[in-house]
Amino acid sequence: MSSAIQINVSTSSQEINWSTQIPNLPAAIPPTIQVNGINIQPSTPSVSPTGFQLVVFDITQTIPTPASILVNQYLPVTAAQYGSPGDNSWASSYAYVYSWLVNYLLLNGNPTNQLIILASYGLDANMAPDNDGLAELIDNGAGSQVQYWLKHCDPGSQVGNNGVTRRKQQILSGFYLGRFQQAPGSNWI
Repeated sequence: MSSAIQINVSTSSQEINWSTQIPNLPAAIPPTIQVNGINIQPSTPSVSPTGFQLVVFDITQTIPTPASILVNQYLPVTAAQYGSPGDNSWASSYAYVYSWLVNYLLLNGNPTNQLIILASYGLDANMAPDNDGLAELIDNGAGSQVQYWLKHCDPGSQVGNNGVTRRKQQILSGFYLGRFQQAPGSNWI
C-alpha cells in the first residue's frame, strides 16, 4: 500500500475556433501530471485539442510504480467521430468521453482501491458530464463544485455562429478522487 504521495497537475488553455475547418484546429496542449516528481504521460499522444487525461492508480500498490497504474489515457473530444457524416460538431461526440470514463473506472481494478486523477485540456464549459458520468464523478468524491458546473452551463450547446466554440478557461483543471477517502485536495475551478 502506498504512503503519502505528492500530486501536481498543471493545465493551460487556448482559444479554439471549432468549426467545419477541422484542419485548422490547434495542437493539443494536454495537462502535465506529476506524482512524486515523476511525469505520468500516456504512451499515445492526444488526437484532439480538447478532452481529459485520466490516470487511475491501484492504492494497494506502491504509487507511482508501473504496477500501480491501471489506466493512463487521453479521452479526446473529437469532431463528429460518432456523429453523422459531415457533422463537425463536438456536441455529437463529447458524451462518448464520459462513457469511456465510466467504463475505465468500472472495468479496471477494484473500484474501492482506486486513486483517480482527471485533468481537462481545452474543455468547453458546455461539455458537462451526462448523468452516468456525473453519477460516477460524485460517487468518487466530486461534490458541490461539479454540481455547480452542471447548474450553470448548457450541456451540448455550441456558442457563436455555425457552431464555433471559444474555449477560454478549463472548467476542470484537475481533481483527485477515490472512494477510499472523500477526495482531499479536489480542485474544481
